[in-house]
Amino acid sequence: MKIISSLLNPVFPNKCLICRSTIKKEIGDRVCLDCWKKVRFSDGPLCPVCGKPFLSVSTLLKSPDYRCGICRKSRPHFTRHIYLGPYEGVLSDVIRLFKFKKKAALAYPLSYLLCRKIKDIPKIDIIIPVPLHPRRLRFREFNQSLLLSKLISNHLNRPVLKDVIVKNKDTPPQIGLDGDKRRINMRNVFSVKEGHLVNKKRVLLIDDVFTTGSTVNECAKILKKSGAYSIYVLTLVMANN
Repeated sequence: MKIISSLLNPVFPNKCLICRSTIKKEIGDRVCLDCWKKVRFSDGPLCPVCGKPFLSVSTLLKSPDYRCGICRKSRPHFTRHIYLGPYEGVLSDVIRLFKFKKKAALAYPLSYLLCRKIKDIPKIDIIIPVPLHPRRLRFREFNQSLLLSKLISNHLNRPVLKDVIVKNKDTPPQIGLDGDKRRINMRNVFSVKEGHLVNKKRVLLIDDVFTTGSTVNECAKILKKSGAYSIYVLTLVMANN
């Protein structure tokens, strides 16, 4: 295939799916290196629990554990959320290609970038992807969180338990819902099978997009009830609610 591609490229050159320039060096599934270099990663002071950016750069200077207003009002069931960056620019374009256009090969460069963030997470025992309902899985043909989990598992040498959390209800998409409706939409949707597998374990819970955190928080809640020692959440991006 590489030989065929090299023969066809001069006649039918690959175009970057984002900037449409001719690809000289390709990473993943037809996204050029120049576009990947434009990805903006999270920086500045962040809430040490949910990862929400603070407006003031001096917020954490006197109190490094200071939490945002939402986490102070109702602390999430997970220990900490870590992500690549905001849902904007190239990163949002790549995720839409990955998630909705079935460009599954993008899981490789995305997981590589996530592995650079894992150094900020304490040692974990198991990796659990946020599940899709079977009907949604048939429609989408793959679970993006599971793809990322398997690749990160290779890096950490930790097992992926893909069937521990089950989504029992095919909920409406979260897009367009406010925080309260998102929480209601996710309430009592998930259950844990074989809870002994997570008992006293440090869990890395993986999803693609974090908006209000309702989905991962509901997953973390039932993992805690099954005895999980701590749950760290790893996602690609944080989106504005």
